[in-house]
Formats: sequence, structure tokens, C-alpha cells
Amino acid sequence: MLEACHTQYPGSNGVQIQRLFVGLDFGTAFTKVVIARSSDSFAVKLRPALDGIDGYLQPGLFAQDADGRHRLLNAPDDGRSVQNLKLVLMQRPENPNHLAMANAAVFLGLVLQQARVQFMADHRDIFRNSRLDWHLNIGLPAESFNNLRLRDAFRKVAEIAWMLSVLDGTVAECMFDIARRAVRAPDPLDDRRLAAAEERFIHHDNIGVLPEVQAETICYATSSLRNNGLHLLVDVGAGTLDVNVFALIANADEDRYVSHCARVFHLGSAYLAKHRVTQLEARGLLRDRPMVSRFTEYAAIPGRRELAKDLQVSEDDIEDIDGVFLNEVGTAIWDAVNQVRKEYGNKVHRWRQDRLPAFLAGGGSTDDAYHDRLRLVHIHRKLYGWAGLEIRSLPKPDRLQMPGMPEAGFHRLAVAYGLAHDLLNLGDFIPPDQTPVVSTAPIADYRANYPGQEQV
Repeated sequence: MLEACHTQYPGSNGVQIQRLFVGLDFGTAFTKVVIARSSDSFAVKLRPALDGIDGYLQPGLFAQDADGRHRLLNAPDDGRSVQNLKLVLMQRPENPNHLAMANAAVFLGLVLQQARVQFMADHRDIFRNSRLDWHLNIGLPAESFNNLRLRDAFRKVAEIAWMLSVLDGTVAECMFDIARRAVRAPDPLDDRRLAAAEERFIHHDNIGVLPEVQAETICYATSSLRNNGLHLLVDVGAGTLDVNVFALIANADEDRYVSHCARVFHLGSAYLAKHRVTQLEARGLLRDRPMVSRFTEYAAIPGRRELAKDLQVSEDDIEDIDGVFLNEVGTAIWDAVNQVRKEYGNKVHRWRQDRLPAFLAGGGSTDDAYHDRLRLVHIHRKLYGWAGLEIRSLPKPDRLQMPGMPEAGFHRLAVAYGLAHDLLNLGDFIPPDQTPVVSTAPIADYRANYPGQEQV
């Protein structure tokens, strides 16, 4: 019988090795997992009792029960839940008590247990006679990728999370204590409780960290729809809005992602929902009507149409209220694109002749408000004499299996899908503060502006 700590099928004597890549998308609000082999990828239902996309999304919450065991939560639990895991880790990766890293490791350890046992149960017929060789990749925001201290913290959290996920049941009651000790220890295996499970660990070299923007666009970069050159990615999460302007470069056999601008704003869909309700109350439009008291990033957040129906108000009223908030969204996008145009001019993109390919992704992107604002940025850029934006959708890869979820929901899993790859095959990523110096000489091919790796 499969148990949460297993990394191999009980009783299996398989000698054929199957390399498996776990893509762990540690989100601010929701965490997603895709597990892949060389030929296909499998989205993992972290909450199998739920239908549709919700089954693939694990809220970033956990709690410790009275018996000492930790468990994942679907919603905040009367002040006992541990939350804001990624945000705190990003702000204080090595705080004095190591709480941020330890909490993140416990949560991700629980997620990895759920993901692994669910995957192995769902795909027993494919893998039960194989020896499973596990690899683990975690994402990091592009703007922070050159922060070596933070990158090392994410890698260590991922390594400890895997260790915690393979402990047997009796030891697992001490997960937080073990996690905090492992964060501090130069060699976590000094803890005998970890050493007892050493055969189920994965090698340090099999744990990778990849910029989320690169992971999120792998499906596009490896598809027939790919264009080389400059692109815009706007990812709308529950809490954050990520704006990335990056270039895809192919020189001979070398593939490169060059990040020209990467910014994060607290303009996600949970903040938009709270703004709407506050303004509706201020205008007296919710008197004697059904009311949602507050929205959290850990719950399904209604879009404009759904909210209007639920609160029995006009969509026009909500659209009018959205204006102030969405002005900030539009400004964030406009400024990022304009920064690249001012710094590099036509050396990276022909702004007046060619539209800039733009992707809108993330859970909050299903709200019409963000689509409307991106389209407005396109219109305004044309009014200023630029070619504007070419708004596209991230293509779902044929190799990804995600039962019960419509293809239109793929963008929620795009980061996890990209992470579930052998990072050695994905090309180089150049963070914003290492962007190559662009030549000022006239050129016939924009690729001439991006020197080879040996020249950076």
C-alpha cells in the first residue's frame, strides 16, 4: 500500500530507470504541481475531492493539530493557520528564528507528499515496474533571481521540503522542529531522524531553481507559435501583478531568455475585489443586499460579472469603480514597456513597425477588468504612434495531461509545467541587472545585440 513517504512502489523490483521532474510552483496564494517524464507531463490533483481547476490548486495554508501533526488547509482556520508563506520568505529568508524557511519547508513538504502519493496512485500502471529517479525544480520571481541569498534560500527550502516529505509517519509529527534544525545545520543528515530516511532523498544537484517567467513561457518558447525577440508577460495572481518584459533569443544551438524589466506590484485580484466592495459600500450600493464581507487570496475570487450578479449591482457600477485601481495596473504595464523602449530603443524591438507580443496569465487574468486594461494600454500606445500590443494566449502543450480541467485554464499551471523539465535543456536566463549591453551601431538582425554567453 502506498504511503505518503514512499518514493518507489512497494514490492517493485524494477530496474528500468524513469527520470521524473517535479515542477513545484510555490505561489503567493496557491501552489501547483506538474510531474513529467521525457515524453509527457501530468498535472497533479492536490485536492482530488474538488472539480475543475480547484482540484489542482492548493492554498498556501497549513496548521498543526493538537496531536502535533501538520495538515494542509483549504481556508484560514480561526487564527491557527500559518499563511503568507512565500511573501514572508521573500522578505525575510533568514530571520533570526528561521521561521520563514521552516514554515515554507513544512508546507511544501506536505504538498510534495500529497503530490507524490496522488501521482503514483493515478499512474501506477505506467510506472509501477520502474525505478523512479526524482528531480525537483522550484520557481523564483524574475526580479529576485540574481539575489543569490534568496535563490539559495529557495533551493534549501525545496531540499528540506523533500526531506520532510519522505519521513515516516511517527517522525513526521516533528516536522517543524526538524525543518528549523535543518535550516540551521550545515549538514541536515546530522539529525538521525533525517538520516533514517536518507535512501529516499534526492541529490542536491537534482534540485533546481528557475525564474518563473522563463518557466511560464516554456510552453510558448518550445511551440510552433514562438517568435524570437521582445515579449511582454503580465501575470495576475491573487495578491500580486507581475510585469515582465523579456526577449527570446536563439543563436545557433543556444536558447536564451533575457529579462529587460521585471516588476512585482500588489495589484492582484484579491486587492481588486476588496477595492470593489469598499467602494460599493461607500456609495451605498450594498444596503440591504447580499454581502461578501471580505475576500482573501486563498479563495475563489469572483470576477466583475460574477460579483455584480452575487451582490445584485450593475456591472457598469463596478466598471466605474474599477477605474482608479486599474489605472495603477495600466501604469505598471505602460511604465515597464516604456522603460525598455527608452533604454534600448529600436535595438531590441521595432516599436513603430511591429506589435509587441503580450501574454496575460495567472488566476486573476480571467477577470475582464485586467483584459480591458491591457487592451487600453494597446490603444494608448497606438495613439502615441507605436505599433501597440499583440495580445496572445499561452498555448497548452499537447504533452500535458490535466483531466477535468478545460484547456483555457492551462495558464494556471504554466509555471509548474515549465518547471517540470530538465533545466539543462532550457537555455540561459539573463536577469535584469545582467542584461547585455546593446550595440549602438545600426543592425540588420536584432540578435546581433545579444552577445554569446562567453561575452556576458
